[in-house]
Amino acid sequence: YRQGGPVIAVQVENEYGSFNKDKTYMPYLHKALLRRGIVELLLTSDGEKHVLSGHTKGVLAAINLQKLHQNAFSQLHKVQRDKPLLIMEYWVGWFDRWGDKHHVKDAKEVEHAVSEFIKYEISFNVYMFHGGTNFGFMNGATYFGEHTSIVTSYDYDAVLTEAGDYTEKYFKLQKLFQSVSATPLPRVPQLTPKAVYPRMRPSLYLPLWDALSYLNEPVRSRQPVNMENLPINHGSGQSYGLVLYEKSICSGGRLRAQAHDMAQVFLDETMIGILNDNNEDLHIPELRESLDLSASMTLPWRALPSIPWR
Repeated sequence: YRQGGPVIAVQVENEYGSFNKDKTYMPYLHKALLRRGIVELLLTSDGEKHVLSGHTKGVLAAINLQKLHQNAFSQLHKVQRDKPLLIMEYWVGWFDRWGDKHHVKDAKEVEHAVSEFIKYEISFNVYMFHGGTNFGFMNGATYFGEHTSIVTSYDYDAVLTEAGDYTEKYFKLQKLFQSVSATPLPRVPQLTPKAVYPRMRPSLYLPLWDALSYLNEPVRSRQPVNMENLPINHGSGQSYGLVLYEKSICSGGRLRAQAHDMAQVFLDETMIGILNDNNEDLHIPELRESLDLSASMTLPWRALPSIPWR
């Protein structure tokens, strides 16, 4: 911003207080940004109960919350009392997980909370104003004893729908902002056009085993290596997706593994079972000859930072 650009602030990390495994991590990131010439406002963002473990000295601390209540800023006041109050994320809805009901939050509740923010001169961001869609492996997950993936839709019951349409929350907030704005608000843009696409049926596909010949040389190791530590991508490993582990075996037995998040196990390219949180033991039938035992490990989601993940 000071050089004419649009960036007015930089967040050092997001909700690291929920994790908080390395006391030197946050100060290191802070110094790294300063060394690289970042001169704009620096800040942190943590749940209201994790500010003490997530903030770092010399950076504006902000909180994330679902509703305004009496003790919402108690930890924030312990680390800074002479700076503006900032709610980095005011949650106007929530994400949906597979098997759960769709989460919704009453528009009147959102309207009341935002009016309180304005009344007490609390700066805030609406999360989400528009959630949209998480494609591919970007949906995320939670972990409460077991992994549960978040659905591809990130509608979030946000101010705008997943498709970008207006909601009751939008119009209530628009009316509220107009009542306190010194100038008229801009006109509401037209809705984006929608289309209905016909069903499609793929005519060709490439089996996993046929695709292997087109990939890079395999990584060879005496022990299995988790995908993040694979010696690929200039030492960065692999963040998410699929990894195929293979080993030749000459006898049957049992395969025991803590597969996170899921592994499809194949014997000579035929699937014989699945390993996951609920199943860590798989029977391998007796063999008459040496065969390739393959495990296609899937990491289809990352656990949210506020939830511990293994």
